[in-house]
Amino acid sequence: MANEPGYALTGDDGDRWGDVQEVDGLFDAPYGDPREVELRGCRPQGGLRTAIARIGTDRAVAGNAHLAFLDTSGRILGSYELSDVTVESVRHATEPELVDLTVRLSANLAMPGAERTWQLIRAGGLDRTGLWHDLDEDGKRGW
Repeated sequence: MANEPGYALTGDDGDRWGDVQEVDGLFDAPYGDPREVELRGCRPQGGLRTAIARIGTDRAVAGNAHLAFLDTSGRILGSYELSDVTVESVRHATEPELVDLTVRLSANLAMPGAERTWQLIRAGGLDRTGLWHDLDEDGKRGW
């Protein structure tokens, strides 16, 4: 796991929810379906920290948020709107003061197949035309 955050989470009211090193599962559900997402290496703050304290109750809903994708210098590359973020479980991460969270949420615009495109953007791999030609159907839709 990288030491720098790859993502920043902010509540839709501007409340800082924390930085996250890795996100898994964001692109795994069809359009409109809720999904279970792993936030690994998270330093929770604000509404997210409050929701963690309420796991197991109907009050574990943190609310709506924005998940920003960061480059290696911390610059925002793009973001997705997340709805109904609910914390389902928390585990201690390998680094002190960090946790791994399982959250349930909706992210209508996070389409299956888009993860590969984000990997290319982060790595500076969008360096020639026609990269999308070799993608499968989901990859082309996510492009």
